[in-house]
Amino acid sequence: MKRIILFVTIIGFTLSAQSQDWPLKTKVQQQKQSQVPFKTVSAFSFRGSKQLSTRGRYDELEVNKLVLQELLSERPMAIQFKVPGGSREELTCELIKTDLGNVKVTENRTRSVTDIRTPLCYRGVIAGEKEKNNVLLTLNEDYFSFNANLGDRFIQLGKVDEDESHLFRLYNSKEVEFPASDFQCGTNKEPSAMAKAAMYNTTAAPLAPQDKCIYVFVECFDSLYQWRNRSIQQTIDYVYALYNNVATGFLNEQLNVKISTINVWTTSDPYRGDTRENALADLAGYYQDDFWGNICVGLDYSIGQSPGRSGIAGDIGRVKGEEPFSCPAYTVSDHPFCYNDLDYNVNVQNFPTGANVTQQQVYLVMHEMGHLFGSSHTHWCGWLISTNPNTFGALDNCAAVEGTCAAGPAPPASGGTIMSYCVGTGQFVNFNNGFGTLPGNAIRSFIDNNNCIANCPSCPSTVNVGNIATGVTHFEVSNTIFANGLVPSGSYATFDAGVRVTLSPGFRANGGARLKIVIDGCGGIR
Repeated sequence: MKRIILFVTIIGFTLSAQSQDWPLKTKVQQQKQSQVPFKTVSAFSFRGSKQLSTRGRYDELEVNKLVLQELLSERPMAIQFKVPGGSREELTCELIKTDLGNVKVTENRTRSVTDIRTPLCYRGVIAGEKEKNNVLLTLNEDYFSFNANLGDRFIQLGKVDEDESHLFRLYNSKEVEFPASDFQCGTNKEPSAMAKAAMYNTTAAPLAPQDKCIYVFVECFDSLYQWRNRSIQQTIDYVYALYNNVATGFLNEQLNVKISTINVWTTSDPYRGDTRENALADLAGYYQDDFWGNICVGLDYSIGQSPGRSGIAGDIGRVKGEEPFSCPAYTVSDHPFCYNDLDYNVNVQNFPTGANVTQQQVYLVMHEMGHLFGSSHTHWCGWLISTNPNTFGALDNCAAVEGTCAAGPAPPASGGTIMSYCVGTGQFVNFNNGFGTLPGNAIRSFIDNNNCIANCPSCPSTVNVGNIATGVTHFEVSNTIFANGLVPSGSYATFDAGVRVTLSPGFRANGGARLKIVIDGCGGIR
C-alpha cells in the first residue's frame, strides 16, 4: 500500500499470580469460547534419552518436517501442540497465534528490508495444568524455538545449529543442569520523579492500563548478526522468538508490548565495544529522539567478552512518545535506551542451545526494560514495604542492598522475580513470578499515568475526533477520520487513515501542538 505522510506543525504480575487464571490462560479460554478450532499438531516422536556430559540427560526427538511446513503454510489461529515425553507424560499445549506488531525491518538504519519471512508466533498454556505456566513457540522455515515455563520446571525444545538431521533436543530442568549465569546489572541510579510518584501511589489500581501499547525499537548490533550466521532472516527469527517470550511476560503484568522496528547492522555498528556503559552511551547518542517507539532496546552478543556484560538502562522510569522527536526531549544523562549483552557470562560449553531463546536472555531483556518502565532492583532500599507509619526497605536479600537499610527476606522456594538478582547458587528467577507485587504495581502505575504512551489503536472503519487531550494520542482507522475539535498545545497527535483524513469545520490547533497525518491504515504506528 502506498504510504503518504504529512507533518503539520502548529507554530505559536503480580495480580495474575494471585488469581487462578492468569492473563495468558484467560486469552486461551476466550479463544475456546469463541469457537475457534484448535488444530492438532503432532510434529515430534520420541527417539530416546542421551547423556549430556556431566550435566544430566536430555531427550532426543525426531521431527516430521512436513507437519511443520503445513503449520507454516496454514498459520491457524489456534493449535493443540503435542510434545512427546518419552518415559514421562506427553505435553499437550493449547496455543493461540499472536503477532508482535506491524514490524518494520531495516538494515544499517538506511535500507528497508521487504523480503523477510515473518516468523509464526504462538503463546499459550499446558492443557489441564492448574498451576501457572506459559508456553512459547516461534518457528519459521529454518527456525524453531519452544519454551515451557512450569511452576517446578523449565522445558526447552530446539534444534542445534550444527545438527543437519531431523533430531531435536528436549531439555527438562529437572533432569539436566542448565548453564549458570553471573548476572550484574549496571543500572545504579535513583528512580526518576515520575517513577517515584508511581511507586508511592498506594491508591493505584493493581490492574494495569490494558488499553495502552508500548512500542519497542530493537537495535541489533553487528555481533548479533554475526552470531546468527550473518543472516538478516535468522537474526529476525531470533528477535521474534525473544520478544514472543518477553511480550508474554509483560502480558501477564497486564501490559501490551509491541515491536515497531528491528534494525540489523550487517556492517560494523557505530558503538564502542569496550564497556556496556560506552555501548549504551553511543547507542543513545546515535539515535537520541530519532526513532519510532517508546523505548530503544540494544541487543549485543559479545562472544569475546569475559565475563559478559549483562545489561544497563538509561534511566529508571523513562519513555518517549512513539513518534520521533516527541515527549520528552532526549538528554545525555536520562534516556529511554537500554543495552543487553545476550551472551552475558553464561558458560554454554557442552550445552549446545543453538539459536533457542534461553531463560537468561528473556530475564535480562525484561529486567532492563523494567527499569525503563519505572522499577528499581528488589534489593533497593526505597521500596515502601508498609504504611502507617511509612516503612521503606529492600524486598529480598539476593544481593547487597542499594542504599542504607537491612537486607530483605530470603526469596520464596518458588524463586525470585524479574527485578531481583536471585540467580546465584541455589537461587533462580521464576518467569511465572513476573515482577512481583511492588515492582509490578510501580510499572503499571508508571505506564498508566504516562502521557507519552498512547492507547492501542482499535482500528474501526471510521472515527470522529473531537477535542484531543495533551500528551500522545493515536487514531487509526481503515477508512476515514473526521476531525472537528481542538488540538491543544503540548499534544502529539497522529491521524492514521486508510483512505482520507477530513479536517471538518470546527477543527483548530493551538500554538505548540504537533499533528501528523498518515494515509496508511490499520496495522502499525507509522
